Amino acid sequence: MNGRQRWAALVGTVLVLLTGLFPPWRGAISGSAWERRAGYSFLFWPPTHIWLGSQDSGYPTEAHVDLPMLVDQWGVIVAATGLAVLLLKERARLPPP
Repeated sequence: MNGRQRWAALVGTVLVLLTGLFPPWRGAISGSAWERRAGYSFLFWPPTHIWLGSQDSGYPTEAHVDLPMLVDQWGVIVAATGLAVLLLKERARLPPP
C-alpha cells in the first residue's frame, strides 16, 4: 500500500468514526407512534425536541439512532474508500524503448 492509498484509508476511517460519533437520529413524541428524522447529534447527547417545520413541537420526545441510515452511510463510505484505494494504486512503469 502506497502513501496515497494510506491517506485514502485514513480519511475513510475518520469518516466512519465521525458518522458513528454524530449519527442520524429518529424521534417520536412520547406516547405517539408518529416518528420522523430528528437530525444529527452527538452519540451521548440525543436530540430532545422534534422540529415541525419552523417550530419546536414543544412535547417531550424519545430519540433513537436511525440504524438503517447509519449502516447505509457506512456502506457508502467504505465503498468510496475501497474505490479510492484501488484507483490510487501505483501502476508498473514500462522500461523506455
